[in-house]
Amino acid sequence: MAKNKRHSRYSYSIGFMVLLTLIMIGALALINEATGPRIQQNIEVKNQEKVLEAANLLPENGTDQEIQSLFSNSFKILTWNETTLYQLEPSIFVVPVSGSGLWGSIHGYIGINFSQDFLLGLSFVSHSETPGLGGRIEEAEFLDQFDNLILPTQPDYLIYRPKPGGNVDAISGATGTSNAVRNFLNTDLTRYYDAYARGDFE
Repeated sequence: MAKNKRHSRYSYSIGFMVLLTLIMIGALALINEATGPRIQQNIEVKNQEKVLEAANLLPENGTDQEIQSLFSNSFKILTWNETTLYQLEPSIFVVPVSGSGLWGSIHGYIGINFSQDFLLGLSFVSHSETPGLGGRIEEAEFLDQFDNLILPTQPDYLIYRPKPGGNVDAISGATGTSNAVRNFLNTDLTRYYDAYARGDFE
């Protein structure tokens, strides 16, 4: 009799855990279904925000609707070598940039005026750099120096001061990240300038 009671208690516990698990799975599925579109919209708005920031067009304290409207009215979207380009004017583009940082990949956008050889701005979408050191690449103090930055007419386009021809400052105490950012930006700028000169963006 006692053995049957223990067996009954175990069956009840297992049944209860299975039922609870099914309820939790169902609840998570419903939450995912309900929030999925909103999450996707937030990702799209965040990307549009970064493109506008690289174009130096991001409004201060803009709402999601204002950002989406400004983005839609500002850019013509092109594809080149499976890369999405955002054309502001015939010779002005916002293009994606990326490379390896000190701890992982860094992704961002840079705005380029090809006909007048200057940058509109720079923004970073994601990185894994150390907070307070390399992570400062996303701070205004570092990014602002790329706004309306006049470039040399040939590589290297970005040189850290105090080297001859220096036009931007590295982040103090974050030499590895600073050099990585400079290197992949110079590589991407050279690649995009060459493509624009060939007429690939027309």
